[in-house]
Amino acid sequence: MSNLNTEQQYDDYSESIGFILEQFKKGLKVCIPAIVQSYDSNTKRATVLPAIKQLFTDNTSLSMPLLLDIPVLFPSSAQYTLVMPILNGDCVLLIVSERGISNFKKKYEESLPTNSLMSIEDAVAIAGFGALNITPATTTGCSMQNNSGVNAVIIEADKVSIIKGSNSISVLDSEIKATVSGASLTLTASSLISTVPIIAPSFGGDAGGAANMTSGI
Repeated sequence: MSNLNTEQQYDDYSESIGFILEQFKKGLKVCIPAIVQSYDSNTKRATVLPAIKQLFTDNTSLSMPLLLDIPVLFPSSAQYTLVMPILNGDCVLLIVSERGISNFKKKYEESLPTNSLMSIEDAVAIAGFGALNITPATTTGCSMQNNSGVNAVIIEADKVSIIKGSNSISVLDSEIKATVSGASLTLTASSLISTVPIIAPSFGGDAGGAANMTSGI
C-alpha cells in the first residue's frame, strides 16, 4: 500500500502527465526551418537538413536526419510557374502534412494516404527564408529583384519599371522612358525626346502615312 497521501499522489500524477505531454509536444513536427543540401530544378525536389537540432532531457543535442525528395513550392498554376535558383545552403520553411503524401507526390492527384501521421518526411518546403539582409529596390511598390536590388522588376501605383544596374525602362500612363548610362529616350503620344542623337535608317512614308526619317536625327 502506498505511503503517499492523496495530494502527494495527485502531484506526482500531474507532474508525470505534464512531462509526458511536454515530450509529446517536442516530438510533434508541424513547421520548422531547413537548409538545402541539394536541389533538382527539373523536379523541384530537394534534400534538406532541418535547421533545429533535437534536444534531449540530458541537454545533449543531435542533428535531425536528412529529408529526401522534399517538394519545393513556388507560386504556380497549370500553365505558369514563378521559379528561381535554389542553392545549397539556402533556407526554406518546412510545412508538415497531417497525413502521408507519398502517393500524392507521384501524380499530384487525389490519392489515398499512407499510414504516417504528422511525419516530417511528409513535409513540403517553401522557398523564401533567403538572405538575412536585402536592399529593397523600392519601398513604395512590389518588386521581383536580386538581393542587392540592382536588378529588378518593379510595380508601383503610377508605373512599371525594369531595372538593370544603371539602365532602366519605365512605363507610365502618358509615356515610356528608357535610360541607358545616363542618356534617356522618352516616348509620348505626340513626341520622341532623346538626350543624345538618334541614328536611324532612312525610309519614306506614303501620303497620309509616316513622315520621312533620315539618319542622325
